[in-house]
Amino acid sequence: MLVSYFDQNSIQLSNPLPNPFTNSNPFNEVITIRVTDLNSTCYAETTLQLQTVTQPNINQPDNLCACDQGSGYAEFDTSTIEEQIIGTQVGLTIEYYDSNNNSLPSPLTALFQNTEPFSQTINVRVEDATNPICYSETSFNLIVNELPEINLEEEYFICNLEPSISLTVNSGFNSYSWFFEDGTLISNAYNVEITEEGSYTLTVNQIENDLTCQNSFTFSLVRSELPEIQQVNYGELGNNFIEIIASGNGDFEYSIDGINYQDNNYFPDIQGGTYNVYVRDKEGCGEDSKEVTIIDYPKFFTPNNDGYNDFWQVKGINKFPNSKISIFDRYGKLLTQLSSNDVGWDGNYNGKGMLSNDYWFKANLGNGTNFSGHFSLKR
Repeated sequence: MLVSYFDQNSIQLSNPLPNPFTNSNPFNEVITIRVTDLNSTCYAETTLQLQTVTQPNINQPDNLCACDQGSGYAEFDTSTIEEQIIGTQVGLTIEYYDSNNNSLPSPLTALFQNTEPFSQTINVRVEDATNPICYSETSFNLIVNELPEINLEEEYFICNLEPSISLTVNSGFNSYSWFFEDGTLISNAYNVEITEEGSYTLTVNQIENDLTCQNSFTFSLVRSELPEIQQVNYGELGNNFIEIIASGNGDFEYSIDGINYQDNNYFPDIQGGTYNVYVRDKEGCGEDSKEVTIIDYPKFFTPNNDGYNDFWQVKGINKFPNSKISIFDRYGKLLTQLSSNDVGWDGNYNGKGMLSNDYWFKANLGNGTNFSGHFSLKR
C-alpha cells in the first residue's frame, strides 16, 4: 500500500507529512489522503481537515480589595470579573486556579472568600470551547485591607476631683467620630476630652487601595468617688477579726498594715494590738484610714530572757490609760498589778521566779469594760 497526500490544489505533498505541519491556507485547509494498492491501480481517498482557531483575546482584570472580616479573610465581589476578562466574546471557557494550581469554582461565587490570608493571586485560563489547546492566561489579586487599629483601653478611671481625661489615638486615619452613649458626637479629631461617666464609641475610617475600611471601639469612663471608711467592725478576746466598711463606687483594696493589700475587706484570726487600717482605690483615687485596737492576751509566756515572750501583758492595753490588770495564782493570791504603760509581768514575785503553772487575771480598762481569763507560764 502507498499513502499519498495532496493539498487543495491537488499538489502532492511530502510523505510522511512534516511534523509539525504548517498550513498554507489560513483558518481552514483540507488535505486529501490517498491509499493505493501497489498490485493494481486501485486506490481509496479520504480527507483531513486542518482548522486554525484564534487564541482567545482577553483582558487583565482589576485586582479586588475588601476589608478584613477576621484573620485576613474577606468576601470579594467577583460579579464583574468574567466581563472584564472576555467582554462580550462567546464560545470561551474560563477556568480559575489558586497559586497551588488547585481548581476553583467557575464561575467564581458572587461573594468569593479568599483561601489565603491578606493577599492571594487567582490565575485565569481562557480556552476556546471547540479547541481547548488554544488558550490565553492572566491573573488578578485578592487584597485584604487590615482594619484600622484603635489603641484604647476598654475602661478608664478618673477621680471625681478630676474634671476630665484626655485620650489620643493614631493620627494617621482619614476620619474620626467620637460618640457618647446617647449618640452625641463629641469630637471629629484624633483626640478627645471626655468628662461624663458612661460608654463611648470611637469610629475611624482608613482609605487604602481606593477602599475605605471602618473600625469601631467601645469603651467606658468610670468616675471613682474618694474611698471613705464608714466603720470598722472587729472582734477580740479570742474571736479576733477586722472588717473594714467603706463607701464609694471605686475598685477598692484593703490593708491592716498599710503594706499588704487584699480585695477582701475581712481579716480573720489576727493578733491583738493596735492597727491602722486602710482602704484605697486601685486606680489611685485616694485612700482613707482609721485606727482600731483589738484587745487580746497571750495564752502563755516564757520568761527565760531569750527575747521572745519574756513578758505577759494584755495586747492593746496601751490605748487605755486608766486600765489596771491584776494577776493571781491559782489560789487567788495577788502577785502583781499592771498599768497600761507597763511592759508586762516578768513571771517574778518578790524577786523570785514563779513556777510553770496556770495563772489568772482580771482586767479593768477604765471605761466600764471588765474581763478576766487565765494563761500559762512556761519555763
